[in-house]
Order: sequence, then structure tokens, then C-alpha cells
Amino acid sequence: MRYYCFIPKYPVVSLNVKSPDISPFIEYGCESDPRKMDWLNCSKTGLQEEYSCVDNGSMKPSAGIFIPPKYLGYLKPQIPIVSCSETFLRGGPESAICSEGTPLMRYYQRYIVMTPQGPQSIASREDFVKAFSPVESPEEALAFAVALTCDSPVLPDLTQLQENTLYKTDTTEFMEYTKKAAENVSTINIAEYYNGYEISLYKTERVGCGKPVYKMLYFVYRNGTVLEMDKETVIQVPGPCWA
Repeated sequence: MRYYCFIPKYPVVSLNVKSPDISPFIEYGCESDPRKMDWLNCSKTGLQEEYSCVDNGSMKPSAGIFIPPKYLGYLKPQIPIVSCSETFLRGGPESAICSEGTPLMRYYQRYIVMTPQGPQSIASREDFVKAFSPVESPEEALAFAVALTCDSPVLPDLTQLQENTLYKTDTTEFMEYTKKAAENVSTINIAEYYNGYEISLYKTERVGCGKPVYKMLYFVYRNGTVLEMDKETVIQVPGPCWA
């Protein structure tokens, strides 16, 4: 819980952090794909199959190994890390860091780190906390919040929806949102309490009805626990429903 009798500090954290080092994965045999800037082709290494970064019947292109959000560059220790995404048409894995979607189809997120002994899976929140806690700075708190929720400190770009006539993008609400999302955001204010940090992030649903974007409020405890405190809709772009 938060203690409002304690006046928080509001440190400003830069969002222009250097991304985590992925060169050990390239040396291991993964290849970058110029057509997909954040996607790594690790098929020659067997990592995708070994750590279940695969699609299980959903026929969606979002499964695989990816360059992680740059904000994970604030993690300590600074271990080479990549994202592992698994998709399911029905059901789900035994463990995952976070997920999104519908009961019919979901995306599940985990991580893989490169240690001196080789690749190692971080398949649960408990694994992640064990590897990177405690949280000792606002920067680390941002990294934990992003890594454990799969949300972002910046508004997602929805301008590509203008190319899809199924979406109503000529509304004042959508145009105001697009203008705000296009702003060059370089910092984030984080409320620092004696027992942790309060952070606002944005969540967007990749599957479901339309394209909702939510503003999420999280509290990151110094032991690495991330608790959802509040959720409000920023915009709900009308659109079709799909699995």
C-alpha cells in the first residue's frame, strides 16, 4: 500500500536510455531482420523452439524472439536480454511474465538472458524478480514496470489505423490523440515513496474489439513486486471484433 502521509519526490527519468546489449545473441547465431526492426531470427540456434517462442495454432505473426523495450537498459545487473513471445489459439503456457488478448487467443511474454553458461529463460515474474531485484532507483522502477506489465511509458502510435476503413479515425478524439502521441516525449515523472515508486504507463490491446488504449497506474515496490493501482480508458477506437 502507499502512504500518503509521506510526501513523495518526483524525480525525472529520461526515456532516451540505451537499449540492452543483444550482441551476445547475434554471436550465438541469431540474425536481425531489416524488414522487422525489432525481430530476431534465431531459427539456426533452436532458441525459439527450446524456449517456446512459437505460435500454437493462432496463425498470428507476433510469436518469436524480439529486441526488448529499450527501457530494460535500466535493469541491474545489465545482462544481455531479449523478449520471447508465444501465442495460443486456445489454452496457454505453464508460466509467463505477462499476457494480453481474449479467451480465444492470447499473447504470452517471457525473456531470455545470455549468461556465461549460455542462454537462460526468465519465464515468470518470480524468475525476473530473483534476477534483477532489489529496485533501488526510479530508472530501475521504470524497467521493472515495463518488463512485468508489457506496457509502455509513451502513447502507442495508432496512425496506421487510418489506412483501414473499418476504423473511424476522422473523429476529434482520435485526431487529438494522434497529435499527442506524435509529441517527442523524452522524460517521465515518477513519484518516489519510501517503500517504492508510482508510475503511469499505457496499455494497448492487440486483439479484441477496436483498439483501446488505457492509462495504467502501477506501484513498484523496492522488492520488485509490481501492483496495478488504477486503469482508465484514454481512447476507444471503434472497430471490428476478432480473436
